Amino acid sequence: MKPVIATLVFLMCAGAFASDFYLYRDKAEYRTGSTGGVLGYSETLKAYCGESEILTAPSNAPVKGTWLGAIDGEITKNESAYESAEKRKQVAEFMLGSLGEVSYDKLADGKIRKYVTGLFEEISKAEADMKKANEGIEILKALFAKGTDGRYAVRADSSCADLRLVLDKITADYENVLRINGNSAKTELVLKAVNRSGVDIDASNAYLLPSYLNAPINIPQFDSWYVRPFEPVVLSRTMKTSAAPLMTEAADFDASEVTREAPSQFRVTNFKLASSGQETRFVLDSADVDTESRLAVYPFRSPVVYRETVFTPRSEVYGNKWRVIKDRENFDNVYSTVENGKIRLAAGTDKDISVKRSDLPLTRESDGFFGTKKRMKRGYTIEVSNLSGVSKKLSITDRVPVAADDRISIENTVVNGKKLSPSKDGKLEIITEIAAGGTVKYEVTFELVADKDMDVVF
Repeated sequence: MKPVIATLVFLMCAGAFASDFYLYRDKAEYRTGSTGGVLGYSETLKAYCGESEILTAPSNAPVKGTWLGAIDGEITKNESAYESAEKRKQVAEFMLGSLGEVSYDKLADGKIRKYVTGLFEEISKAEADMKKANEGIEILKALFAKGTDGRYAVRADSSCADLRLVLDKITADYENVLRINGNSAKTELVLKAVNRSGVDIDASNAYLLPSYLNAPINIPQFDSWYVRPFEPVVLSRTMKTSAAPLMTEAADFDASEVTREAPSQFRVTNFKLASSGQETRFVLDSADVDTESRLAVYPFRSPVVYRETVFTPRSEVYGNKWRVIKDRENFDNVYSTVENGKIRLAAGTDKDISVKRSDLPLTRESDGFFGTKKRMKRGYTIEVSNLSGVSKKLSITDRVPVAADDRISIENTVVNGKKLSPSKDGKLEIITEIAAGGTVKYEVTFELVADKDMDVVF
């Protein structure tokens, strides 16, 4: 099949014409630059001339110079080869049948024996050629079906000086990529596009737009601005996390083929997207970044040790999902957080460090007969083992409770006998060096002081 694929690529690139392409979130608009004729292989394609829709009809003519057109041509060749082999088989079978029953005496004649043997060989060769052609047809049809749901070409019933096609089944998504290679790192914003519309795109300019094709446009209506008394609402406490915005502003960048027209809006020159059903990737924005790396664990949530990377973005960022490529490793489902304008994400995990967190037994100090407060001691231990053959530096982030009521206080936070003052949000950070094959253990204790008759939960 390799020569066939090479032929397909050559034919696809030949004879393409310039045009403009607009990729919206729901559909695509393609101003082909042509006046009509055979348009593509699609049952859902809509063609317009100005404001009017043009009727389309099935066509037996192939769409020349396109991916699907080249495949269609190869299918036709294989079908012709199958029919030719089938006719050869039928002729040989007819000639063999016309001999009737051949006696042993006749078979003794060398010429007749050679003739009969030749007919059987021809039937065998014809069947082999039919099988080969049929296998080729099945492979090519499967390849064709990847690029469109339609099987036959469609043409415009009339010509138009400015033909416009509205297409669906062109999907696009953005992907953030962080590439780490040794001490250097680079971020990329990548467009991942898949075309199953049945129409090859070959555009002088492609505009990637964040809106919908027919997005509603409403003029804002006036409404009064009221001032009301503040009424507090009880909210459940959650961890504070900050996800990246939908699209982060980027610094200006130079690119020969991609221009950022506005946030989340790009223009790509010489944009080619064959209707092959295969993902095509376009790098829209990229920038070198300075990164800081560390091993970090959050035992209060998970014993997993993360290989964290922190950097300030210098190129466009879409959402908070990333693909991280570190040397030979590839992680395509990484989610980031944003802290003080810096992006933090994990380039995989370290499986050579074992972390265990265990609660300490609960104790309660004497309240005294006339006391109005009760004092309860709580805590936990964190045990970290380095199973590798080299020493490793680890950042441990854990927590102590934070009082949500004036009648409650958290006092005497102690780590391995040393009194500490945690941050206002209760965060404790420990940086430790663990020798190869070594183990370190930390005991964290604190006292919870509350009204004697108050039940507390945390």
